[in-house]
Amino acid sequence: MIISKLKITVFILFILLSVSLVFITKSAIIKNQRITSLENNIQDGYEKHFEILNYYKAKNNQLVAQNNVLIFSKKELRNNISQSVSSNLNNLSVNPKKVEFYSETAFKGDLQIRTPLKDSICYDTVKCSLFRYRDEFYNVYGIMIHDSVKVNICSIDSVIQVVYKGSRYNRKGRKMPGIFFWIPRRIEQVISFKNPNCKAYYSKTILIK
Repeated sequence: MIISKLKITVFILFILLSVSLVFITKSAIIKNQRITSLENNIQDGYEKHFEILNYYKAKNNQLVAQNNVLIFSKKELRNNISQSVSSNLNNLSVNPKKVEFYSETAFKGDLQIRTPLKDSICYDTVKCSLFRYRDEFYNVYGIMIHDSVKVNICSIDSVIQVVYKGSRYNRKGRKMPGIFFWIPRRIEQVISFKNPNCKAYYSKTILIK
């Protein structure tokens, strides 16, 4: 009788240990999948979390870029989930434990300049041509001597970046009405340049919590 009870106890303990092992293994797999997913999402600015989702015109006719913001915990950042972010923080001598917000935006400026050449004399005796272009955002000055050109370019711009609570989305990525208050709002951002010739093509923005 005692032996039977002992067998039952051992069997129950075996079942409990098996279930615990399965649970721990599954938790580890989910965690690794989550970390891998985060790593994949931040390796390249063109990944879905950082690509520009939408462009629209502001009320003053400036081009505005819109995309999502990724949220990290301090532990995830310290564990070097993002090698590129960690490398940049190390280069800037910033301790990851003290980081609250990280943003990296890439943009392109495209402007065609047409300006007249002015004949002149350079270095006292050398014939040359000068050209200059200037507006609110660019100051371009150049010298053409024979078959070579020397150009100085100065560009000034300012960027507006706003991070806010955006729309609500379900797990399938479907946009939900605001009445679905139990679904958390997605953290989004908008970026706008004062220079109308500049356009953001990706933005890597991470909130640290």
